[in-house]
Amino acid sequence: MLTTNQIKEFSKLRHRKYREISNKFLIEGEHLIDECLKSESFPGRIKKVLISSGFQNKSLIERIKKAKITIEVLKEIQFNKISETENSQGIIAVVSFSGYNRKDFPKGLIIALENINDPGNLGTILRTAWWFGVKNIIIGRNSVEVLNAKTIRASQGAIFNIDIQSDIDLKEYLLTAVKNEYEVFLTTLKSKNYLSDFKYKKEDNVIIVFGNEANGISDDLISLPSVNNIKIQGLSNCESLNVAQSVAIFLYHFKSVN
Repeated sequence: MLTTNQIKEFSKLRHRKYREISNKFLIEGEHLIDECLKSESFPGRIKKVLISSGFQNKSLIERIKKAKITIEVLKEIQFNKISETENSQGIIAVVSFSGYNRKDFPKGLIIALENINDPGNLGTILRTAWWFGVKNIIIGRNSVEVLNAKTIRASQGAIFNIDIQSDIDLKEYLLTAVKNEYEVFLTTLKSKNYLSDFKYKKEDNVIIVFGNEANGISDDLISLPSVNNIKIQGLSNCESLNVAQSVAIFLYHFKSVN
């Protein structure tokens, strides 16, 4: 049985500061916990599972027990002190995590993100990348945290199935990528080059960069030498697309059309 102090410690994991101090984070809901259990990248990472007294998914409980993970049953009032969702499914996992294995320049297609502020957008981008089989995401400094609860929920388990490098100096990263013969594309409405005109081969090493929801790609990146710029051709006078929608269109073109 958990003590009052232990419940307080777990509830602190709702805040980024304590996630970073403890190298732990929370995942909530049956689907996310199931994805974490299945993940090859997160073996043994779930350290404890907390369930409310009314939790009924016996099959998931059996899988958790089979993985030799401790299960703690909490009263509803205790569970709600840790839960971050309004209509919780009654199950939370405490996950130990100190970061992904560093892979600076993996082969193939890489997505890079600059100053993404909305956790829902970030989670949707990760989910989209997973759907299209893109395994590597680079996230620049000043973007929303990957382990934010809203990002995790929106990712629908993608964070357990792709490799993510965060808090990266994107300018330095892209300069080095060009030296390593990666083709870099900045997605910007200022471009005169259309995505529909570009052909991608699966053996090409390519980085596609998406920028901030309100301001797009920064001038710092646009001014980099030896990088390309590209945009989706609009068919109306609509000003722009949501960044997560743009990622989906780009990946469909890169992974399916060519």
